Amino acid sequence: MVYAVTRRLLSEVPTSSSSRTPIAPPSDRQTGELLVRRFAQQFGVNTPFFHGGLNQEQRADIVRLFQSDDGPKCSSSA
Repeated sequence: MVYAVTRRLLSEVPTSSSSRTPIAPPSDRQTGELLVRRFAQQFGVNTPFFHGGLNQEQRADIVRLFQSDDGPKCSSSA
């Protein structure tokens, strides 16, 4: 599923008019921001995105949310 979403996101990267080659590959941050938007649109979830542009308080908030009882729920199938 993540692979399909990532391929779709990469198809949204701007290309030059003369070829299908991306003008510039997206940065890690751009890719992360695209994923956050896509997950919100497609799955209706708010996905915290930990990146270097966050201040100390924002980083602490993400860690606190992740570690709280109301934090992200994970499941696995065997």
